[in-house]
This record gives sequence, C-alpha cells and structure tokens, in this order.
Amino acid sequence: MPIFPFSFLAAERLRRQVRRALRDLATTSGDGGQDGAPESEAVGPRLWVASLAGEALWLGSYQGAYDLSDAQWSAIATHLSGYGNLPLLRPLDVRPAQRTNDARLRDERPLVNAVLQLSQRRRLDTLTVADVAAASGCSATYLRTTFGDIDQVLVAVVREVHDDGFAGVSPLRLHLDRRTLAMSLQGLEDERVITAIHRLYAFADVPPTPRPGVRARAGALRGLNPRYFDHLELATAALAIDGWQGPRVVPAFYPQVLPHAVVLELRRLARLRAS
Repeated sequence: MPIFPFSFLAAERLRRQVRRALRDLATTSGDGGQDGAPESEAVGPRLWVASLAGEALWLGSYQGAYDLSDAQWSAIATHLSGYGNLPLLRPLDVRPAQRTNDARLRDERPLVNAVLQLSQRRRLDTLTVADVAAASGCSATYLRTTFGDIDQVLVAVVREVHDDGFAGVSPLRLHLDRRTLAMSLQGLEDERVITAIHRLYAFADVPPTPRPGVRARAGALRGLNPRYFDHLELATAALAIDGWQGPRVVPAFYPQVLPHAVVLELRRLARLRAS
C-alpha cells in the first residue's frame, strides 16, 4: 500500500487536533487572541509562529516528545528557517536523537555530574553544600573554601555547563528577532549545544515528559510526510501551539495572550477557516 494514505490520515488527525487546540485557546482568551500589534513592528505573525515552533522543537528534543526521523527533524527545521525568513542559506541537518538524555545528563566532572543527578530529583533551590558534597565526593569544607555558599557552587556549575555549549553567546532569547532564532535552530545541529541546553532545562526543573496535549499531537506529527509542503505548514502550526502550551512558564518576551494575527496565521497554516 502506498505511503500517501497513511500520511494523509495523520494530517487529517493532526488538523483536527490543531482545530481543537485553537478552539480551546479562543475559549480561554476570549476571542482567540489579543488585538493589536506585537511589541515590535518588525515582529510579524510569521516570526512569532516560527519562534514558538522553535521553542517546541527544543523542548520536545529534551522531553522526547517527537519520535521523528532525522529526515523529518531536518525538513521541519529547514522549513521553519524559510517560513520565518531567517538568515540561513542552507538546509539544516538536525539529529537530536543521536544520544539519549540519560547520557546527556551525565558528566565525567564530579561536581557537574553531582548537580546534574541531584537536579533530576530535587529543585536546585533546595540543595545544600552538604548535598552536593555527598553526591560529588568532594568535602563540604573544600566546596565552602573554593566557592563559598551553595549559591556560588551552583552558579559555577551552571556557568561551566553553559560554556560547554556556547562560546560567549547566551542561548537565552530575551526578545524575538530573526538572528537569534536562526542561531537557535542551528543549535539543533550541534550536539554540544543540545547537551548544554538539555542540562540547563534539567537545572531549571523543566518536566522531563511532555504535557498530554503535546503528546497527543506528536503521534499524528510523526505520520506526516516531510516531502509535502502542506504537511510542513501543518507541522509548523502544531509545533507553534506546542511551543505556546508546552512550557510550564511562557518566556517573558511572549504576552499572556497570543496576538489575534498570530492565531489567524495558525489557522491559515492548518488550512482552517477563520471563525
């Protein structure tokens, strides 16, 4: 049997899920989004959507939400680059599943490894010098002499993890622009960056498993065929919704309610009539 019918059914299922998610969004926000322009006139609906979808790819790579093939990962990331008019002039080669998170959250450095392991069971703000000392094999006296209090120990570890993946460039996006979004998507090609981001997620107490709505859409997303443009557009809409609904805390540069123009763009991508 040809592949097309299966991918067609997956697309229809995902389209229904996107329609339902947008209906729920409209219910919770009144009219499906707030009126008015985004904070910067340079940030149009397409950049908002591309940014939210990028958030979903990163969070999904950490949570194992999307069991996509390398070809699907790469096609979706490359499509986001073109869709968002980002300054990337080549296809992206994305393979976030080449290592497990179990491997990424382990380190040969005793102190880094200790904080990584502890962060999977407890919030960092509950740790003490004694906890880190016991987990790392270092003495509490050594840690206090070298770093000071527990806050300074954790700052040193987080800075070390950050510097493993980033050479003088912060992965944190404090506003929306094409350059930083392009850098974010390019990071999905680099195992060092992926490992650093996943470790920072662990330190930030990001849940290791996706929310139910994200998991449900991921099942249909896996069935899409990346050779079809309309499937890539539908995937963009679904991922943008995941990027909005998936995180526990929405990044500060997004408003509390999506602009109405962004919701309309999501409907357009999913081939849904505006209502």
